Amino acid sequence: MKIIAILPVYNEGRSIHDLILGYGKLAEKVSAPIRLIVVNDCSADDSERWIEEARAKVPLLQLDYIRHPKNMGLGGALNTGLAALGDLDDDDVVVTMDGDNTHNPLLIRQMLDKMDEGADLVIASRYCEQSRITGLSFFRLMLSWGARYIYALRWNLPGVRDYTCNFRAYRGAVMREFLRKTGPAPYLQQQGFACAGELLRGTSAVASIAVEVPMILRYDNKFEQSNMRVMKTILNTLSMLARS
Repeated sequence: MKIIAILPVYNEGRSIHDLILGYGKLAEKVSAPIRLIVVNDCSADDSERWIEEARAKVPLLQLDYIRHPKNMGLGGALNTGLAALGDLDDDDVVVTMDGDNTHNPLLIRQMLDKMDEGADLVIASRYCEQSRITGLSFFRLMLSWGARYIYALRWNLPGVRDYTCNFRAYRGAVMREFLRKTGPAPYLQQQGFACAGELLRGTSAVASIAVEVPMILRYDNKFEQSNMRVMKTILNTLSMLARS
């Protein structure tokens, strides 16, 4: 088994450095080799420097760095990462998460435990009893709760409460089948943040069991402002749900 994490980066600055160091801590606690696919979506800041600084500090990790010549959005970054996965064994684990250090890689240990229990898809959820969110505005909290109920009414996926958090672990067999069914690339059509829901629906269609684990979302770890365009994300999400 190996762990492969896709980390999309757009103007994350020091946050991506600290996230990669977090994976270095994870590598000391798990026996599986860890590979990071870091996709720089044409950042205009110093993210590349921070990535290279982090790479030198985590010798236990394989870090593959890809830079887009132009900005392609979160969906484009995920498509690049998915295309770079290569051959997957059934028991490999593919992880997606944000590159802004708001998600803690050490939570992956609990996700692996759930996979050992039989889960095929594990979601780091903001809506479990022990979940906590810090550093997020009341407006963004309300948007998240609203999106949760709209997705649930439209899709109602078994075992899923958090449809929009991009922090997930997928069994290798599930991701391989998803890529086969949706290929060739691009695998995701949504370029903005709605791609997280698109990926969830596509992979849950081939996953027998999806479960959630409680997450502590540390938005106060983020050094740069959010790159999400709120109104555009809302419109793209509603359009995707209307067509599905």
